[in-house]
Amino acid sequence: MWVNRFTRPSRILAACMLVGGGCFTTTTLGPLAPPASASGTFVGQGTAGCTDPVVHDSYDGFHIGVPAGWYLSSLSGQIVVFKNYSATTEGVVQTAFVNKNESQRVFLSSVLASLSNSAKSGGNVLTFRLVSSTTAVASGHVGNVAIAGEASVSLMPIATAHGSELGVVSGYWAPSSQLGSERAELASIGGCFGVQAGTLSRFVKDQSFGYTLPLGWTVGNEGPDELFLEAGPNASANFLLAGPFLESSTGITDAESFQQYCFQRLGLRIDTVLSRAIFPSQATASGGTDQEIITEFLGTDGSKQVHGLVRTIATTGGGATAGVLRIALATPPLWDSLNGALIWDAYSIEHNFTQDLEAIQQQQEKLAGFAQQVAGFDQALDGTDLVEDPATGEEFEAPYTAYNPNGPDGPGYYTGSPGAQTKLVIITPQ
Repeated sequence: MWVNRFTRPSRILAACMLVGGGCFTTTTLGPLAPPASASGTFVGQGTAGCTDPVVHDSYDGFHIGVPAGWYLSSLSGQIVVFKNYSATTEGVVQTAFVNKNESQRVFLSSVLASLSNSAKSGGNVLTFRLVSSTTAVASGHVGNVAIAGEASVSLMPIATAHGSELGVVSGYWAPSSQLGSERAELASIGGCFGVQAGTLSRFVKDQSFGYTLPLGWTVGNEGPDELFLEAGPNASANFLLAGPFLESSTGITDAESFQQYCFQRLGLRIDTVLSRAIFPSQATASGGTDQEIITEFLGTDGSKQVHGLVRTIATTGGGATAGVLRIALATPPLWDSLNGALIWDAYSIEHNFTQDLEAIQQQQEKLAGFAQQVAGFDQALDGTDLVEDPATGEEFEAPYTAYNPNGPDGPGYYTGSPGAQTKLVIITPQ
């Protein structure tokens, strides 16, 4: 029986990234859908030095260079491309709207200070020294590995409801002994960066759930306590509530064994743990124990190879355990382009819809990293507006990159097919 027992604030796993606040231990375990693509209108593209394969995120609305075999994450307020989960070889792009009369030097310094603070919070060191008004050199260390790199800033014209000039800071670093051989790949990460049209997400409320559903996605399966949102046949955002399970009959004693039991029932298997965050246990008022684990992994869904991330929260007490799992899954070739949207949607699902749209928007802003803004920023590019269809009252979440400056009824957000588009009304304050 799947039951709802939990409501706790969402946290984002920052994978194993230097600027994401630390590196989780990488371990290996034993055995335990292409999306509907948006028609992207390129607003800007860094073509100089773009030699890496380019990954397109058609939901948040950007594209960036990702060397073959590397990983992409855009959940911690920055877009981070990393070679592995050691946190030593990374390329980062941070964007934000530029204040009027703000110099590139001041903007660059603000962003670099933020990156340094993020690394420090994870127990690492990353420092920058400006060598011109638009460039800096980087140095530091991850554990006992010395790293070095560079960073630069450029300004990009962009048409949105919130600003017209986008500041783009691109940086990279690697072990000092490897930087020379990897510099071209690293520099190409930011060299390939550009902005393209994002995708609207419809707010859906039914008897059991409230959630956001990007246009083109479908509901694969829904029950009173489970919801599977599908981005085609090879990717999904999933929500499950399970238990209580008696220890005497199942052997479940904590969040880890609870997750393993649920994965077995779902036909999921973890083969390799890429990163894991285990949060401190908390005592409940009734004398039980709350536990939370977030795991990024490679494994299988039936016979299909998958890259996934699962957030498990479980409460154990009185010889029984119950919990909730939020699972983002995609086949490995799709993970880089889809993980941001999949995790975003899995985390935003609400069981027994009790939050109003304003509360959901606040939650999404936190997930997008609004709390990480630094002095000198207006709002991050990956922000969203709450918009409404004036004819039907239907409401959507619109990334800033979904703004159409050349819409049939003037600049704004639109829904519908070409020739039958409806201009949406912005609800969020501008």
